[in-house]
Amino acid sequence: MIDESPKSTYQLWANSLFEAYNKSPKKADRLYRNHTIILHGDINRLDTSNASVTLIFQYEKEAFGEEGVKCKILDKYNDKAKMIMSGSEVNIKGVCKGFDNSFVLIDSCQLLK
Repeated sequence: MIDESPKSTYQLWANSLFEAYNKSPKKADRLYRNHTIILHGDINRLDTSNASVTLIFQYEKEAFGEEGVKCKILDKYNDKAKMIMSGSEVNIKGVCKGFDNSFVLIDSCQLLK
């Protein structure tokens, strides 16, 4: 059985996490997957589909679409997250779930001060 519980905490800029995965997904997975991550950066947009909130750090727009980091917010932080404006600097804590070849996926996120 694989241990999926969050491990140690890393603090880094969201664009640094994206670059690590974009450069070497396997190496980045060994470092960050299933670890708690505290991300810093400027939010580009908010997705509020399906009653959940996802904050998106977008870094590139390729021929096949957007690329960056997606942070799925825990339900109890949804109202606070919906108030964040594009371009706002945020600190988010969540669990890295890997890379889908476009976005680094961060789950169970909470907003930090």
